[in-house]
Amino acid sequence: MQIDKIIALLGTPTTKIWSELDSLPLLENFTLKTQPFNNVKVVFESASPSAIDLLNSLFMYDPKKRISAAAALAHPFFTERPLPCDPVLIPSLPPSHSKKRKRDDS
Repeated sequence: MQIDKIIALLGTPTTKIWSELDSLPLLENFTLKTQPFNNVKVVFESASPSAIDLLNSLFMYDPKKRISAAAALAHPFFTERPLPCDPVLIPSLPPSHSKKRKRDDS
């Protein structure tokens, strides 16, 4: 299930981090997997501290605590070095589905 993957990354939500968790009707039907800690730093081990901060701000369970799109765009991560390269310098690759289609057509 998708929720299991989210929990594996972010840890199991609790009422301590999301006060309205117990009021969600869908949670009455199943039990969440227990994952006591957040793995964002482990999964994105080469990310900078500000990148980890941005990811954790975006991945907040509680929508009231989640960073807004405007605040995310203003996050220090986007101005720290190394700065992104010019999009013109990024190589373009063919869509992956085009290779599959060619194999399927033969």
